[in-house]
Amino acid sequence: MNTGKVLKESFLTIKGNLNLITPPLIISLVIAIMSEAVIIAEEGVNSAQGVGDDRQFYTKILALIFINYILQVFSQGMVIAMAEELLAKGHYSLKGGFYKTISKLNRLLVVSFIFAVLIIVGIFLFIVPAIIVSFVFMYVFVIVMTEDITSIESFKEGFRIVKVNLGASMLIYSSLAVTGLFFTILDVALKDMEYEAIGFTISLFLLSALVSFSGVVMLKAYKELKTLKSVKIL
Repeated sequence: MNTGKVLKESFLTIKGNLNLITPPLIISLVIAIMSEAVIIAEEGVNSAQGVGDDRQFYTKILALIFINYILQVFSQGMVIAMAEELLAKGHYSLKGGFYKTISKLNRLLVVSFIFAVLIIVGIFLFIVPAIIVSFVFMYVFVIVMTEDITSIESFKEGFRIVKVNLGASMLIYSSLAVTGLFFTILDVALKDMEYEAIGFTISLFLLSALVSFSGVVMLKAYKELKTLKSVKIL
C-alpha cells in the first residue's frame, strides 16, 4: 500500500468535499456551547453562594465528557458513511450519512463502550497499553460502519487487519498521530490569539477537518488492506 498516496488522496477528498467536515464541526460547536454553559452556571452559583458544590460541578463535567465522546463517535460514523458513499457512488449526502449511522448505532455504541473501557484501563496502566489498544483496534469503527458483522467480530477483524499488515498500519497510525500532535499545538496557539473568537473559530474548523481527515484515511487504508495478506510500506 502506498501510504503517501492514501494520505494525499484523503486530503484531496476533504478539500474537494468540505461537507465531510460538517458532522464533527456541528458536534464540536454544540459541546463548546454546553461546556461554556456549565462554566457560566458554576460561576453564577459561586457568586451567589460564595462557594460552589465541587462534586456537582465535577459530575457535570464527567457527564459532558461522556456526551462529547458519544457525539464524537456518532460524527465519526457519519464521516465514514459519507466518505464510503462518495468513494462508491461519486456523491454523498448528510442525510444518507445520518441514516446509515443510525442504522449502525447499536453496534457503534457497543464498540465505542468497549474501546473506551480498554483505553481507560490502558491509561491507568501507565498510558503505553492505551496507545497499543488504540493502534491494534484502529480500524474497528470503519469496520462497524462498512461491514455487516457483530461488534465483537469487528474487533477481531480489526486486529487481524493490523496483525497481517503491521508495517503499513503502523505508518498510517504514526502519520495520523504526528498530524494530530501538530494540530493540537496549533490549536493551543490559536486559542492564545488576541482575538479569541477568531482563534476559536479557526481552531474549531481545523480540528473538525482533522477528525474527518482521519476517518477518510482509515477508510481508504482499510479498503486497501482488507483483501491483502500483507503489504509493503511505501
